[in-house]
Amino acid sequence: TPTTAIEGVADTDQYGSIVRQGLSQARRTIARVMQTSWQTIPHVTDSNDADITELEAMRGSFVDSDYPDRRITTLAFVIRAVCRAMQKHAILNATLDPERDEVIFREYVNIAVGVETPRGLVAPVIRNAHLMGIGEISDHLAVMAHNTRSGAFGVEDTRGATYTISNAGAVGRTRYSTPIIMPGTVACLAVGRARKMPWVV
Repeated sequence: TPTTAIEGVADTDQYGSIVRQGLSQARRTIARVMQTSWQTIPHVTDSNDADITELEAMRGSFVDSDYPDRRITTLAFVIRAVCRAMQKHAILNATLDPERDEVIFREYVNIAVGVETPRGLVAPVIRNAHLMGIGEISDHLAVMAHNTRSGAFGVEDTRGATYTISNAGAVGRTRYSTPIIMPGTVACLAVGRARKMPWVV
């Protein structure tokens, strides 16, 4: 007998009992986009470790006098760093228009953040993230996490990304994963879990 109850229609296949479960609209959309992405975008993975000792010290001492209860996450600093990098290296914030044989350089930075939910992995977008400070980014992340996990978001909230960050560390993953690049973006950054480890200085 299965250890967890899965909702659906009981059935059997040639090997034994199964449960059939229809795809939700969200899962159908996710599957279609991921399949298109994997089939049409060349994927190359580069994996690196980063010493974030100073960043963690800065995060621990970060205080906003206007919002003393504001919780600042490491991801907020990562998003801010990505925004700065994309403003410096415009090709990372570009997209191809194959019909006109043009590269489109976007002057705005919209960051999609992958969030695991009961409906599957969704990536709501923080629009104009390049105009935000660390505190404002953290506020957006908190609202985004609540809305996606409670289902209080729409398809429009997942559109318009110019770059994607997959926060694998939030679900306990350490490092070295290969995220799928979303159509219309150049790359996807997979962020692992922060942890203490030996490091030669």
